[in-house]
Amino acid sequence: LRDRGKLDRSILIICSDHGMPDPERRDFHKWLQERDLYFNRHDLIMTDDNILVPLVIQYPGVPQGKKIETAIGMIDVVPTVLDLLGIEYGANSQYGNVFRGKSIIPLLNNNKQEVYEQRMFRTDTRYLAQKDRMISIRGNKDKYVFFKDIPSDEKEQFYDLEKDPFETTNLIDDKDSEIQSRIKKYQEAYQDSEDDAVQFQVHFLTQKLQRQIDRDDREQFKKILVFGTCNVNFFETLHQVLTSVFSEARVDMFLEREFFGQEKGLTQMGYRNYIFAHGKFSAKQ
Repeated sequence: LRDRGKLDRSILIICSDHGMPDPERRDFHKWLQERDLYFNRHDLIMTDDNILVPLVIQYPGVPQGKKIETAIGMIDVVPTVLDLLGIEYGANSQYGNVFRGKSIIPLLNNNKQEVYEQRMFRTDTRYLAQKDRMISIRGNKDKYVFFKDIPSDEKEQFYDLEKDPFETTNLIDDKDSEIQSRIKKYQEAYQDSEDDAVQFQVHFLTQKLQRQIDRDDREQFKKILVFGTCNVNFFETLHQVLTSVFSEARVDMFLEREFFGQEKGLTQMGYRNYIFAHGKFSAKQ
């Protein structure tokens, strides 16, 4: 860029996909082995050493050496770039009407706003359709962790990051009313983000399926077999998608044996029949 004379009018962003578990915090290999999980799956570690990532940005006129102390997220990168390019985005605009991020330019320009201090950021170990899901909701001072389907004696965790930066003391059962009030706020933020993610998936997958199958052809589908495996919680989303596109179709399932014992929940979702295979199988089989 410098050789071509474009460095001074370019936007440069450096980041990473994740951090790396710090062995000084705890033996994360032991933690994984105790839950019969693959020993090197650092993606299941939710402590700050693993979920925080570097973010360096350079653009014409950027304040040199400026460090943002307020928590921000990778979801803020695209709004920031659009802001720098002078492209309008947000509600009723061509771009970004569903953005969850915010431009960080006000923070770089020392224009502190309370809305940035109150923000919370979600981190997931997996997508909605996958297994081994853990979710963290992190603010500027606290962090909430929810174990969706990871084996653990603790279904929830809550840490005061100012007093306990190494996340060693779980406050989820603390009797202090002020702490419980903070926990409730984070629990509500988790549920709101979960509902938001599910509805996004329903909308996205429904539109994708509708584009792939002509309206006139949909009436030909009277029976649909869901074949394979995914997180059992995703089947409700899948059922909403299929029944919205194929309103007259009957939906059945053929699943891996590991879902055995959750038949009642599947019935409540709307599935009529479900057959569990013994052991794992492939689509080819």
